[in-house]
Amino acid sequence: MKKELDKLLENAIISFDKDSTQTQIFTPELNGKKYFIKVAGPDRARFLLNEIKSLKKLKKISSFYDKYYIGHKKKDEKVGIMLKYVSGIDLYTLIKSRKMVNDSIINLYKILLKKIKLFHDKQLNHGDIKPQNLYAFPKDDGEIDIEYIDTESVNDFTKELPLGEGYNNVISSKYDFPYPIKRSKISFKNKNNAFYFYKYLDLYSISVFIFYLYKKDIYKKLKNDTDYPWIMKNIQKTPLDYINKEKNKLENALYYVFSFLKYISNIEKTKEVKDIPISTTHLLSLLND
Repeated sequence: MKKELDKLLENAIISFDKDSTQTQIFTPELNGKKYFIKVAGPDRARFLLNEIKSLKKLKKISSFYDKYYIGHKKKDEKVGIMLKYVSGIDLYTLIKSRKMVNDSIINLYKILLKKIKLFHDKQLNHGDIKPQNLYAFPKDDGEIDIEYIDTESVNDFTKELPLGEGYNNVISSKYDFPYPIKRSKISFKNKNNAFYFYKYLDLYSISVFIFYLYKKDIYKKLKNDTDYPWIMKNIQKTPLDYINKEKNKLENALYYVFSFLKYISNIEKTKEVKDIPISTTHLLSLLND
């Protein structure tokens, strides 16, 4: 079986378009089972190599990743990674087909926080949280489970990192509620300093999406990207302008996350980020009250 899987992976690498600068996807079948193969050339090989490293670590802390990651192969400056084909549905597609009430939004928020806490507890951050990178799977009891699928951008803060190479692009990226901070290089004094920052950006990205689900009426009044309706453009306000923490536990939790924006609001002046003492455990307790 291993030889057959290796052959599938090698064939995918051979089939890779040598002129492509993007990662290519293949979904071959073997003995009635479908597999998911990603192949990248020299331009993006580093991202797949990083995903391989992160999946090897995630295999040790999650039964999902233990079954998900199968193997990889390098050949002629190309990298291929073989994964289990998952029959879930990405979260963006799911929420488009469902009307979500507050209790459902809170439950989704808690699931996403508990899953990302597995990363953070091992000093990993995801780094690219958006609904397309979240897959929902039906459970036997009729509920859904959710997993973070794309792990190309994971940082491992137990290793030496190129401090000073960080960017605040997550705050100003098209996937997030724009905070008035331009993309600029920032520096970290140490690994812990960097970890707290990127841990916060994971929690911030999750919370922005939850904010979208909860406050859709606000988004409808603003100019949105048609493909990504939770994106808010040309807005010089923060999410705090739309939240009353005394109203309910969901708004209280969102207020807690967004209040930490003050820790990075002076990035343009100092180019330096301080530790951000946010607690995922406390955030979950706010949602459970």
